[in-house]
Amino acid sequence: MTTSRGIGKIPKRLFWHLRAFYYYLTCLIFCSLFPILSRLITDEYETGIFISLMFFTACFLFREAYLRGLIGAEKPSSVKSPASSKIHSTKKLTLEENFRLLKEIQRKAEAARILEKIPDAHFNVFQSCNEYLSVTEKELQKISANSPRLSPILRGRSYVMKLRKYHLLAWAELEAKSLIESLKAKKTTKDKLRSAEKAVEKLNFALSYYPQEACLIDSISAIRDIIISIKVSELTKKAEKAFSENQISEAIRHYERAMEQLQDSTNPEKKLLLENIKSELEKLLSLKRSGEKINFFKEQSDD
Repeated sequence: MTTSRGIGKIPKRLFWHLRAFYYYLTCLIFCSLFPILSRLITDEYETGIFISLMFFTACFLFREAYLRGLIGAEKPSSVKSPASSKIHSTKKLTLEENFRLLKEIQRKAEAARILEKIPDAHFNVFQSCNEYLSVTEKELQKISANSPRLSPILRGRSYVMKLRKYHLLAWAELEAKSLIESLKAKKTTKDKLRSAEKAVEKLNFALSYYPQEACLIDSISAIRDIIISIKVSELTKKAEKAFSENQISEAIRHYERAMEQLQDSTNPEKKLLLENIKSELEKLLSLKRSGEKINFFKEQSDD
């Protein structure tokens, strides 16, 4: 419906927005006049100012809450990043879009090299590379062999694959190093093991992409040795405590478990550790046999 001047009817939503504005303006005017009215009627000017300030504050908070709610309500329910929305909205990956995506990845890679000690910066590049490779892989399935887009996309994939590997390995190394360094601050064995196992998880994630990468395999092996050493140290302490409490059988069980753990270790000191534990174990077994003999003779004498 239109007026005689051809102006359309004001939408209901806009009408309510305008009316809220007038309500707010009325409140401001009332706040300004209230101290004067209070002075004329009750001679309590200070009280009037105080009430007016409180009312003005309430109006301001109402306005802020209303505007924030308005902005939030006008946002779309699902927000996608500019890169992903453009990638999925286009029917085909144009040369311009391919160039734009590569420049964006290059920009993130340069930022990650500047922030080289921050793992998340490298992981962000890795994710962008993964997204590009996924999109171009689908594109290659429907692109013709003589298309002018084929060569730039293949070159782009080659470039992005190198970036992905570099930044994924950098991320895994930084994450693992941080978790291992945090072991010094951990007080309990449980917390130490949790941090070390998280480090292995990070490295295993990278290894799932590059299963033949020697640096990842070596790092995982080294951290597993740390995990074994933590467990062996804890079992040794338990064995010593059990021995001090004259619980010989329990001490033997802890030492035997410690030896089992060391079987999987690649630690250069593995042989020495095994010999030390074996020596302690033999002493305990000897004590246990001596105790059994003493008990046996006691039983015979009682009979």
